[in-house]
Amino acid sequence: MKESKNVFFAVAVVAVVFGIGIFVNQSGNQGEVKSAEDQNNQAAVETEPETAADKLGPNEIKLTKDNFDKEVLKSDKLVMVDFYLSSCPHCQTVAPIVTDFANSYKDKVKVGKFRVSDAREIATTYNIEGVPTFIFFKAGKEVDRKSGSDGTVDTFKKMADKYLK
Repeated sequence: MKESKNVFFAVAVVAVVFGIGIFVNQSGNQGEVKSAEDQNNQAAVETEPETAADKLGPNEIKLTKDNFDKEVLKSDKLVMVDFYLSSCPHCQTVAPIVTDFANSYKDKVKVGKFRVSDAREIATTYNIEGVPTFIFFKAGKEVDRKSGSDGTVDTFKKMADKYLK
């Protein structure tokens, strides 16, 4: 038994050196192996408190890695995605503006909010380098983008109007 613990310890040390953590459950048994990135994503999801940036208006939808394809890429409507982080003060500031835009264009544009810490692979796919970032999608393709918190309802309306014809 002692020899198997030593082997487990040696494997764990090597795994940690190469960026892989081995989780051990409460009973001390070896659990699943996760990459360092998965561990960081899990920690961010579990510890990030909800803020004003997370709140959804009546005409906004919460986007996740599970519904992104259906709600954004396969939508028959123009879609604006708000890529944000809960802890971002600029995201919190612009959230009511996004809600106002969603309410005023509810029959024209689908507005979704995507918290980048929930699925960084999607944020990476769309080269989200800062938040908030707003991307308009039409027929599954990115057609326009804006980064920063200086957007207004009129800014979003002008962006959307270019693709609603």
